[in-house]
Amino acid sequence: DLHLLGGNIRSDSLAGVGTWTHQLIGMVSVDVAFISINGITPERGLTTHNMAEAAVKSAMIKAARRSILLADHTKFGREEFGRVAPLAAIDTIITDPGVNADLVREVEAAGTEVFWPGRS
Repeated sequence: DLHLLGGNIRSDSLAGVGTWTHQLIGMVSVDVAFISINGITPERGLTTHNMAEAAVKSAMIKAARRSILLADHTKFGREEFGRVAPLAAIDTIITDPGVNADLVREVEAAGTEVFWPGRS
């Protein structure tokens, strides 16, 4: 089944945030969480520009047995204000072929798998 969490829906990102969202996340056990992000660095991990979204993403990662990050290559090496989680909290990152190989090696050194179309 697919379940969606409510809360205050932000108009720019369409993300559910706020107290209600946090309460609902605290009541569920998630098999696989698919997360998006604004920045990924080995030093700061996963970051986003909005603190309310950072809190929800962090809670969802903690509620999940497995977390998969969906991020295009422009997110690698970028750091935003709100910290979400360390790289070690993510099991897998799925990205696109434009990703920088050096940044991928740094991310994989932290124990996170990185996949993209055409990678052998």
